[in-house]
Amino acid sequence: MADAYKAKVYVDYIPLETEFTFNEGEKIVIIGENGAGKTSLVESLYGTRGAANLFKLMEDREKAIKNFTSNFAFLPQNPEYNPNLSVKEIFKLFKSKLPKSLLEKTGITSYSKLTHLSGGQIKLVLLTVILNSPKPWVILDEPLSNLDSSRRFEALKIIASNQKTIFLVSHFQEAIEIADRIILIKNKEVHTLDIANSSTKRIREFFKRFKVEFASRNLILPQIRQNNFVISLAIESWLDFKFLEKLVPLFSKIKVFSNTFTEDQLKKLVKFSERVVIAPPEENDIVITSKQLKSTKNSPANKLKSSKQIILVDEKTSLLELIQKIEYLFKSV
Repeated sequence: MADAYKAKVYVDYIPLETEFTFNEGEKIVIIGENGAGKTSLVESLYGTRGAANLFKLMEDREKAIKNFTSNFAFLPQNPEYNPNLSVKEIFKLFKSKLPKSLLEKTGITSYSKLTHLSGGQIKLVLLTVILNSPKPWVILDEPLSNLDSSRRFEALKIIASNQKTIFLVSHFQEAIEIADRIILIKNKEVHTLDIANSSTKRIREFFKRFKVEFASRNLILPQIRQNNFVISLAIESWLDFKFLEKLVPLFSKIKVFSNTFTEDQLKKLVKFSERVVIAPPEENDIVITSKQLKSTKNSPANKLKSSKQIILVDEKTSLLELIQKIEYLFKSV
């Protein structure tokens, strides 16, 4: 059984005082509006602002942990680094292990100088350095910022696969999909949700109560798996590709098909994600498209059980609206 802890944190300048529990190995995602105090909260845990105490929860008592800040590795939002260092040198500097998977996925070498890498590559390198350091707990402050959707997806995979306890500050909705626990800061108050042990209803009520505009896979993917639903995207216009980019981080699998574009064109345009496959929809799929699908004998959409499974979108359709439409289909189809 994983060790359990309780943190008591005080941020002086807000002021903000709170306590929360977490378990060893959890991914704790901290969300809130700009200026709410997300960074200040993790800086207090790290010992550079405010004050914090950490206790290990025993069966009948709490044991205070001394010098716990030394257990944290911290990646700030705008980290400072020597651009003349090579990838191998920066890993050695932090006593971190350099995984071969990083080199394979990014196309860089261990001897590549940071100054020769793109901003996205540097972000992934520094993220991997921190996650592979000897420290057992990690704080990541906005590690997804300034990354495109494919890089964010790659960063989240790296974070989710790590076994350490991770505090992740982010304003991207994709971050919630890897959360075991959510800490929401709103109006100088802290609200927590044990998302790993909460029902879909409880999660939805939490977001609704605090008016959090996050569309999370945690709200709908359990239902998709239970009902064998798969999201299919009919690529009938270039607008559909914009929705594909939005949907990729939220779903474990998306199928695309088209009567307008050739398969070669689709392959070139969807190669940015391993979650996307080219295949016609099955009868239980939900189909999203920006154009009315033609009802022809060979139309892939003819395999659907009902035309109600088709969601029409346009340029004004927000991601949150799209998620709500998908949830509505679960109740009606």
